[in-house]
Amino acid sequence: MSDLNLRFDIVVNHSDFIPGTELLFNSYNQPSINSDGVVVFRARSQGGSGQPATGIFLGDLEGSAIETVTLRGAAVPDPNNTDATFNEFPAFPRIDRDSGMFAFRGQSNPVYEYLETRSGTSGIYSNPSGYLITGASQLGVPELPEFSYYSVPQSDPSIRFDQFPGAPSATNNFIAFKGNWTDASGDAQTGVYFRDLVADGGQSPVRFIADSNTVIPDVPGNVEFGSTAPPSATRDKVVFLGVDNEESPAYGGIYLSYVKGDPASLQTVIQLGGLAELVGDEEGLTKIGEVLSFDGRTVAYWGAWGDDVNYQLIACSEEGNADRRDYCMQLSIDGEQGGIGESSDGAYYFLKEIPENQGIFVTDILTGRTQLVASTTSIEEVYESFIFFNFSGRPPGVGEGGTSEGDEGDLELARWRESSFMAVDGSDVAFKAADLIPVDLSSLGFSGLDEFNGNVYIESGQGLYYKDLDSLTLPIAIAESGDDGGILDPAAAGLPIVGVALERDSLRSGKFAFSASMAAPEMSVKNSLAVDTWAGIYSTTLSDDFNFVTGAGAGAGSHVRVFSGTDGAMRDEFFAYDPDIEDGVRVAQGQIDRDGINDWITGSGAGAAPHVKVFSGESGEGIRSFFAYDLQFAGGVNVAAGDIDGDGIDDVITGAGAGAGPHVKVFSGKSGEEIRSFFAFDPQFAGGVTVAASDIDGDLRLEIVTGAGPGAGPHVKAFSAVTGAEMLSLYAYDSAFSGGVFVA
Repeated sequence: MSDLNLRFDIVVNHSDFIPGTELLFNSYNQPSINSDGVVVFRARSQGGSGQPATGIFLGDLEGSAIETVTLRGAAVPDPNNTDATFNEFPAFPRIDRDSGMFAFRGQSNPVYEYLETRSGTSGIYSNPSGYLITGASQLGVPELPEFSYYSVPQSDPSIRFDQFPGAPSATNNFIAFKGNWTDASGDAQTGVYFRDLVADGGQSPVRFIADSNTVIPDVPGNVEFGSTAPPSATRDKVVFLGVDNEESPAYGGIYLSYVKGDPASLQTVIQLGGLAELVGDEEGLTKIGEVLSFDGRTVAYWGAWGDDVNYQLIACSEEGNADRRDYCMQLSIDGEQGGIGESSDGAYYFLKEIPENQGIFVTDILTGRTQLVASTTSIEEVYESFIFFNFSGRPPGVGEGGTSEGDEGDLELARWRESSFMAVDGSDVAFKAADLIPVDLSSLGFSGLDEFNGNVYIESGQGLYYKDLDSLTLPIAIAESGDDGGILDPAAAGLPIVGVALERDSLRSGKFAFSASMAAPEMSVKNSLAVDTWAGIYSTTLSDDFNFVTGAGAGAGSHVRVFSGTDGAMRDEFFAYDPDIEDGVRVAQGQIDRDGINDWITGSGAGAAPHVKVFSGESGEGIRSFFAYDLQFAGGVNVAAGDIDGDGIDDVITGAGAGAGPHVKVFSGKSGEEIRSFFAFDPQFAGGVTVAASDIDGDLRLEIVTGAGPGAGPHVKAFSAVTGAEMLSLYAYDSAFSGGVFVA
C-alpha cells in the first residue's frame, strides 16, 4: 500500500478508444513524460475482427483527448519512394525533458528502391519541428549519395547502419542512439551516435561518440569497448554504458559525452570496480545495468557487487506471440539459457542467476558524488531484487524485427533479457523492486536439481517506490502488487494490482507517469463494473513541496507566512525575531536539513543587527542562528539559498543591506561555516547588495547573482560558485536609475 498521500490521474485506460477507430485500448508499455506533463507511449488495441491497432500516442495530465502520432499501416516519413508503411514499433518512445520532441523506432517494408534494390526496413523517427521526420535510416549507402548523412560516421566509402537496437533518446533537436553495422571486412560493429535533425537544413550527418574500436577511458592497456548500450541524452549531454565484454565484463562503466564540444572525448562517470567504500566491498561494483536515467546532471542506474548469487525461477509467458512462446518452451526443454523443462503445473521454467548484493545508485556528474538509493543488503529495507526478466526477440523463421508487439530483439533470435527500472529528476528518484519468495523445485516436479534448493526464489510481487535524495528518510511506496486498483482508477476498484512499470524518462519536474495492470485472482470473479482485468497509464505528483514564503516589510514585525503553491492556503506563520521590533524581515527557502522539505531562511530588516536564522520547513523549529556581519551593523541582511559548494545541501547566501559595502557571504548549509566572502561592487559603495542563486550558463552549477542597492546604477553581476570569477555584468535598467535592483 502506498505510503504517500497521492492523487492519481488517468492518462489512458481500457475505456478509451484508439483515435479514429472503434477499437478500445488493451495494453500499454511504460510511458515517458516531459516537464510539461506531456506523455508519449506505445500501445495496442483489442483484436476486434482483425489485427490489433498498434501505435505511438500522446496524452497529458490535463485529461485531454489521446492523440495519435502514428499507427501500424501509416506511411513512413520521407525518404520513402515505395509508399512503405509501418508494420511495427519495436521499442518504447522517449520524449525530451524540456520540450515536446520525441523519438521512436519503427519497422516497415523497404522504404526506398534504387538500382533494382529495395532497402530501409528500420529507422528512427522524430518531430523536432512539430511533424514526423526520419532521423536515422538504413539508406546511408554509396549508391545513394543524397542520403550520405545517414551513413555510419567516419566510413569511406559510405557504410549503412544495419539496425538501431533499444530506444533512442531525444533532446534539443538531436537524437542519440545505438547503431549496429558491418565493416568492410564483414565484422559486426556497434556504437553510440547522435544526429542534429535541424542543422544544415535537416541534412546534418550522424556524429560519432564511441564504437567497438574506441579504447575504454581510464583503464590500463588499450582495451576497447566490446559492447555499448543505448544512450540517454538531456540538454546536450549523452550518457551510456560501455564494457569490454557484455557477458562477463571486466572493464568499463558509464561515460559522458558533451555533444556541443568534442563528442568523442569521453568523461568517466562511474567504473566497474568503483564505489568500493560505498558498497562495503573492496572489489567495488562487478556489474552495472544498461538502463540509465539522466536529467542532465544526475545519472541513475543499477549495480551489483560481491560474488554471492541466488537463482530466480521464471517461466515462459502463456500470452503474446505464439511462435515466440513455442520457441521459449523449446529452449526450456532443451536446457538452453538456463532452461529446466516443463513442471508439474504445465509451465516451462528457467533458472536465472541474480546477484545477492544489488542496488539502485545515483551519481552527480559534476561533483562525482554517488548515493545508494536502495539496496537488497540494507537491514532497514525489504527489497529482494531490482532485476526483471523478459523473453523477447525474433522467433526462428520470422523475418527482420519480428511480427509482434514488444520485440526488442531486432535481428537477434529471441532470448531472455534482464533489466532494471528507475527514473531520476533532480533530487527525486523512482524505481521498481521485486518481492521474492523461496521455492522448492521438487514441489514443481523437478528432480536432479538439489544443488539449487535453498537458493531458488520466485517473484511474488512488485512495486514502485520513491526516494527524495534531499531527505534522510527511506524510500516509500507509490503502488504495489496487491493494492486495490481503485487507488489508481475507479474502474479498477475491487481488482488487485498485479503489475506496475516505469521507464527511465517516467519522472520529470515532480511529475511521474507509469503503467499498471489489475486482475481478479480468479477470472470468474468480476468487480462492480463486471470486468476481471483492467489496465492503463496513470500519473501523480511526487514532489509536492510547492510552497512560497513571505516576510513583512519595514513598519511591521518580523512576520513570516508560508503559503501553499497549489491552492494558496496559508500553511504556517511565525515571527522570526522579537515581534515588538517593527523592522520587517527578508526571507528565502532552501533544503538545509535534508528532510526533503524546504526550510525557511530569514534575515533581519534595517534597524536590527544582521541576524540570520533557518527554520525547519517540517516542524517550524529553529535549526540555525548566526550573525552574518558585525553586530554593530544595522542595515539589514538580504538572504538567498542554493547549493554553492556542490555537496548536495543548499547553502545560505547573504548580502549586506544599505549602509554597508556590497559584501556577499556564503555559509555552508551542512556545517554553518563561512565558505565564501567577497564584495560584488566597489567596496566604498554603501548601498548594500541583493543576492540570489541561479544557473545562468546551463552547466547545472549555481552561480551567485548580485544586484546593487540604492544609490548606484541598476548593476547586476554573476559570479562562479567554483572559482569566484565574474561571469556576467550588465545594467538591468537605465544606467541613470539609482533606486537599486533586486535579483532572483
